[in-house]
Amino acid sequence: MMVKEIVLGKMKAYEIPEQVVGIIEKSELSSVASTPLRFRSPLNLLIVNMCKGNTCVTGDAFHPMTPNLSQGGCSALEDGVMLARYLEKALCGGINGEGKYRRESSNWFLRLVSDRVLAGFMAKRLLIAANFDCDKL
Repeated sequence: MMVKEIVLGKMKAYEIPEQVVGIIEKSELSSVASTPLRFRSPLNLLIVNMCKGNTCVTGDAFHPMTPNLSQGGCSALEDGVMLARYLEKALCGGINGEGKYRRESSNWFLRLVSDRVLAGFMAKRLLIAANFDCDKL
């Protein structure tokens, strides 16, 4: 089965608006791509070296996320702000910001995991409280 047919089938199965489906139907096959989602454990970030010489890996290249986490854009903004902050310090103050950036960006997964675990725990508690049977009102 061709990639375009797979994409169209999935779009129709999920009741995507016809205008959007029409765009894919009219597109050239070479412009439609499909790539499987992959999960990389945040714990891997503890053992990888993200900087080598004057090259530093950031964003999705360093910590890809599946869309269901709803964190990709936020992480990209955080990476950009941290990198800009340390580049400014390195350019204006002559300090080496690489080590600080490496440490700070490797701690993002602790915030992500703790936020997700805490959010899940709190959501479960709130749902239990909201699911109270009031009988007939």
